[in-house]
Order: sequence, then structure tokens, then C-alpha cells
Amino acid sequence: MNPWLFRLWKPAGRLRVAAIALTAVLVGILPDQARAEAAGELAELKASVHVMEQAIQDLKTRIAALEQQTSTPCTQSPITCDSAAVGPALVAQRDSTPTGLQAAKRLEPAPVDSSYKGFMQLPGTRTGIKFGGYAKVDMIADTTKLTTPNWFATSGIPVEGEATYGKGEQFTIIAKQSRLSLELKSAVTASDSLKIYAESDFFANSAQPSMDFRLRHLYGQFRNFTAGQTSTVFYDPDVVPDTLDFEGPATAGANRSAQVRFTLPLVSAAQRLAVSMEQPQGDLSHLPPAATVRNVMPDIATHWRWEGPLGHLQLGGIVRALSCETTSGGGQTEVGWGGNLSGALKTTGQDILMADFIYGDGIGRFIQDLPSGSAGIVDATGRLKTITAWTGMLSYRHQWGPQWRSIATYGYTEMESPAELGGFAYENAHYFQANWIWSPVADLSIGLEYLYGIRTVRSGSTGDDQRLQLSIRYQLFR
Repeated sequence: MNPWLFRLWKPAGRLRVAAIALTAVLVGILPDQARAEAAGELAELKASVHVMEQAIQDLKTRIAALEQQTSTPCTQSPITCDSAAVGPALVAQRDSTPTGLQAAKRLEPAPVDSSYKGFMQLPGTRTGIKFGGYAKVDMIADTTKLTTPNWFATSGIPVEGEATYGKGEQFTIIAKQSRLSLELKSAVTASDSLKIYAESDFFANSAQPSMDFRLRHLYGQFRNFTAGQTSTVFYDPDVVPDTLDFEGPATAGANRSAQVRFTLPLVSAAQRLAVSMEQPQGDLSHLPPAATVRNVMPDIATHWRWEGPLGHLQLGGIVRALSCETTSGGGQTEVGWGGNLSGALKTTGQDILMADFIYGDGIGRFIQDLPSGSAGIVDATGRLKTITAWTGMLSYRHQWGPQWRSIATYGYTEMESPAELGGFAYENAHYFQANWIWSPVADLSIGLEYLYGIRTVRSGSTGDDQRLQLSIRYQLFR
């Protein structure tokens, strides 16, 4: 007990002793009337003592609570740790830019790291800075010459009749997948912070092995509002397989565009709705001479997401305007749309089953394996027509042990190519992938991956390729 509490307690104890002694004396020597008066005064005295004891007990309880608070250290970064209480985040925080497969227990688009691990506070400011990234080298051997040697795209597999068909094996070593990232967080109020995130790789020139800098993400976020360049809302990052190859299956949306986005928590923390306006891109082909593509409205993307203990389910949608105009000023516009149903299920241990299905008309670049200009064409009558396409993927990740994991994936993509695109137009493709990854220490991963693809074109011609890829990745910052 604190010394001053003991001093408070001592008078109360003395009062109790005095009251008992006084009672004994009065009972023995006072007449009945005097005894009655004394008894009344004694009752009042006892009541006062009881009130004082209760007040002391309340003070002891409050002091104990204060001592408990002051003995608990502030675990937050000085970026947000303040004398004022820090309120709860509006939505749960998450890793919005994973470098590998992660469980889908997170909300988007929230700060990368809610614990502030790795952040350094800039002197004299309330801003923290965090560096990230990894260095990765890939050794790639193909059984045929792909038009996309640095990543495995089934649309790049040559078929019989094409100039690159039957050219034999191909080998390359690249480090283009290496990434660098920077995150800034600055306290705005006691409960809110502003975040800026940037990430880059070296795929600006995707056809060559040279290291050409490319900016992938650059956006700012305050609460649930995000503005800048980042992945489309239509896309589900939690069902992208952990492949060594840069491309991944056709469902792995690679679209990153300038956008404004708002994320709204729904009935409970397990559900949310995200809506965005994104930079449009009219990916049309087979246009008349001197005709040009024009953008008349932003792409509108949205998704609804549910998350639970065993995984998540997400339903996304996209609406876009596809327009072209001629030199005479005449123009046409068609509406393109698409839907994306995806989900992940935890099975046994750390194993995860993932699935993704995308369907749309005029969806074009939102299925990443399709060739450029796959959203629509201008037909022989001069009419702008959209093209229907769909793709599906099923993937399973197995954790063999603390240092070993594997993932296997199958994907299929199909496009209803019109006659105007010719006999070598994309018709369908099969994709298969399996790998084995060893992480002897937390900062190092060594993996071997096998990929197989078959491409079929509108004329019926087919081609296939087998790829073997050995990758080594060093995590630069943790």
C-alpha cells in the first residue's frame, strides 16, 4: 500500500477503536436516557466511518488501475504514440502489396504494416519511413522460342504456320523481377495517419533481359480513401498463386492504373464493399484506316468481399466504355463489362485451395493472357463489336514443413475471336504450373518450377511449350 494511503487508513482505524471503547464506557455508567442519546450519536459515528472506509477503498482501486497503466510500455511507434488515446482503425489493417502468398484475412486498401515493424522515424517529424524489396534472379529454359521469353504467357507460344514456330530451345537469365519499395506514414491526428506507398521493378522493357526501371505502385491513403496508381479493384490479390514465373495464370490481374478508390465496411468487419474510378484504356483492334481509339469515361470497378476463419469469398465487377472515332469525326461507343468470382479456403495445416473465374464481354486487358486489342473490333460492316472471353484457375498450395512448400495450378482461357482477326487469332489456352520452394532461412528462397502451356488459334493450329525455371530470391528488408 502507498504510504499516503496508509496515513488515510490509520485515522479510520483509530475512529473504529474509539467508537468501540466509548460504547463500552457509556453502557456501564450512563443512565437510560443518556445511553439512548449516546447510542444515536454512536450510530452516526459508525455511518461516517463506513463512508470513509468505502471512499478509501475506491481510491485504492483507482490508484491500482493507474499504476497498471503506467507500468505498461507504449508498444506503438512514436509516429502515432501520443498522450491522447489512439482510436481504432476504421478498417482492419493488412499487407496490401504481398511479395508472396498470404492468408486472406485482411481488408483493402489499408496500411502495409500495422505494427510499424521496420519503420524509422524521421528526426523532428511525426513521419516514419520503411524500405522493402527483394533481389531475385531467374534462370529460364524453354523447349521452344516464346515471344515472351522473360515470363510465361501462353499467348506467346508459337503455333504451326507462324514464323517463330519450331525454332528450338531458348535460355535466359534475368533479374528483372527484383523489387524496391518505400512506405511513408505520418500522423495526422491521434487516431489517424496518412500513408504513401511506392513500389518498382525492372520490367519496363519486358522483351529484353535488361534492367529497365518501372514504377508499379505509387499511391496515397487516408483512412478508407486511396488515390494514385495501384492494382484494379476488380482484381483479388489473395488468389494469385505463389509462382516463380512473373506472369502467373491468366486470372492473375496485372492491371495497375491511376484511380480513386473508396472502401466501405458493411454489416460487420467480415464484409466490405470497394468502388473505384480507374484510368480507361480502349484496347481495340482491326480499326479502319486513320481511325483512333478514344476514352470517354473512366472504368468503374467494384468488389464485395466476405472474410471468415477458413478463408474468403470475393465478387468483383467492371464496367467500361469502348470507343473509336474516324477522321471525319464520327464515332462509336460500346459498353464492356466483366465479373470476377474468387475465393480461398484453408484446408489442413497451412494448406490453401484457391479458385478464380472471370467472364466478360469487352473485358480485354482484364484477362492478362489475352493479346493486345482483345476487347473489341470494327467488323466488315463498320460496326464496333465487343469480344467475349473467359478464364478460370484452380490452385493448391501445400506446406511440406517449416522450410518447404509447393504450389500446383491449372488454368484455362478462351476467347470468341471474330473472323476479322484472321486464322492465327487467339482461341484458347491451357496452363499448368508446379513448383518446389525451399527457404533455409527467412531471408532466402530457392525454387524450381515446371510450366507447360498449349495455345490453340482460330484456324485450329496448336503449339506448346515446356519451361523449367530455377529462381533464387534474397529478401532485402524484413
